[in-house]
Amino acid sequence: MHSKTPFRGFGGPVGVEEIPWVPPAGRVAIRAGEEMGLKKIDYNTDTNIGSSLYQITTKNRERISSADAFLLPGLQRRNLKLQINSQVIQIILNADNRAIGVKYIHNNEVKRAFAQREVIISGGAVDTPKLLMLSGIGPREHLEKLGIKNRVDLPGVGQNLQDHVAVLGISWTINHNISTPIFTRIGKRAMLDYREMRSGPLTAPLGVCALYHLNIDSPHEPHVPDTHIAMGCMLEGQLYGLASFQPLKQSVQDYTRPIYGRDGYYMIPALARPKSVGSITLRSKNPLDPPIVDPNCLSHPDDVELMIKASKASRRLGNAKIFRSVLGAEAFSEPVPDCAHFEFESDAYWRCYVHGWSTVSAHMTSTCKMAPDSDPMGVVTPRLKVRGVKNLRVIDASVMPSVTSGNTNAPTVMIAERGADLIKEDYGKI
Repeated sequence: MHSKTPFRGFGGPVGVEEIPWVPPAGRVAIRAGEEMGLKKIDYNTDTNIGSSLYQITTKNRERISSADAFLLPGLQRRNLKLQINSQVIQIILNADNRAIGVKYIHNNEVKRAFAQREVIISGGAVDTPKLLMLSGIGPREHLEKLGIKNRVDLPGVGQNLQDHVAVLGISWTINHNISTPIFTRIGKRAMLDYREMRSGPLTAPLGVCALYHLNIDSPHEPHVPDTHIAMGCMLEGQLYGLASFQPLKQSVQDYTRPIYGRDGYYMIPALARPKSVGSITLRSKNPLDPPIVDPNCLSHPDDVELMIKASKASRRLGNAKIFRSVLGAEAFSEPVPDCAHFEFESDAYWRCYVHGWSTVSAHMTSTCKMAPDSDPMGVVTPRLKVRGVKNLRVIDASVMPSVTSGNTNAPTVMIAERGADLIKEDYGKI
């Protein structure tokens, strides 16, 4: 991005740019936002209410991951060894509750690696609390019930799970074949454009159109979004592909079957700052057993009410006049079977719809939250060190006190950058 703003830096290892190729429906989407009073914005500045195209992490029109930006260049360093195909199963603590290493499984064999300075966990919001609890660090009652010796009683480990809950299925069909040209419509020309000039549809995520940032029900913070609505372009019934969202697979397939084979677009409203919290707990003391993930979505009544309003706002946006005039858009107005006994799109219908068609966004955070000493549910200190354990630090999205109001990718990279700075402050040049 080359926006003249103090909120952006330049030249870092992770490039950020607005999608360089915009599908025709995406350009109409920005105009639809304007019709609804939403100006086009750069949402990574101090203006967060409006409509926008997506921003993506790319360099030279190629997607760049954290591994591309940080890990792969560092593999040439003598002080870095990457052990692949391995799973850490326990943090090794000495008698003084000092982390001295880890146990891990490699080629079906339990091995050990020891730390000279400290152990750093970066397992994410699911595997970090799992590993802590398997090591005896976590809620005493839960661990002892599973036969795990509690070394440090930290009731907040695995609690406070947060994610951006979203609702699927609000869709429209269009009469023109101008949505994202994927699959057979890409053709040799698009591949040649990308290979020779780094241009064309292959420079953008497929199916992505636009993003709306709204403040629907937070008058005390009018300039901060409480809702995001993602607009996706679908080709030949691409909405059918949303069936990959479990456990809604069969429901989505059955519901969208009538529009399979049609071009169109869909709106996915999501809560930017949910109040509901879930948990990560152990299934057993076997480290190979997956943990129990309970998102506990929409358990807070305020989240339900806001999601109903967000669903209605999605319908209003999708019904904008310009969608009808330019694309020949027509709302898919078939009620979902489980809610068909309610008047279509009444408050009762939307309440039923929201409860039955919500899913998470894979933005899980906050299960080992950073907090002051006065908060008994805190897990790490402001320097990301685990309470009650020496030489143990957590650097990942689990330390967020609450989920960010936008995508969690960039904030997680920021946490890693800050964590690296803290380590260098503590130990000097490594």
